[in-house]
Amino acid sequence: MKGTKFFISGFIFFLLSCGAKQDMEDWVSQFADLECKAVQLRESRFAVADKIRFAEDTLMHAPANTDSVRLRITLQVLNNEKRSLTEMSNHMADTIRMRLDYLMNHHLKNDTDKKRFHQLLADTLKKRGCF
Repeated sequence: MKGTKFFISGFIFFLLSCGAKQDMEDWVSQFADLECKAVQLRESRFAVADKIRFAEDTLMHAPANTDSVRLRITLQVLNNEKRSLTEMSNHMADTIRMRLDYLMNHHLKNDTDKKRFHQLLADTLKKRGCF
C-alpha cells in the first residue's frame, strides 16, 4: 500500500513538473517570437533612417538637381514609413513589457525560475540569431 501511495505521489509530481517545464518552454518560445519581431522592427527602422539621412544629405548638397523632386517625394514616403515603424516598435515594446510583467508576477515568482527563464530565452534567441 505504501509503495502504491509513493508511486502515485511520484507520478503526480512528475506530471506537474512536466507541465511546468512545458509551460516554461512555451513562455520562452512566445517571448523569443516577440523579441525576434522587435529586432526585425529595429533593423527596419535603422535601414529607413539610413535612407532618410542619405536623401537629406543629397538634397542638401544638390538642391537644384533634377532628381531633387523625386528625392523629396521619396523622403516623404520614408518619413511616413519611419512613423509607422516607430508606432509598431512602441506597441511591440509595450506588449513585451506587459507580458513579461504578468509572467513575472503570476508564474515566475522565485529567483530560480526567473533566472532559468532568462537563460532559456537568451539561448533560444542566440539559436534563432535574434540579438
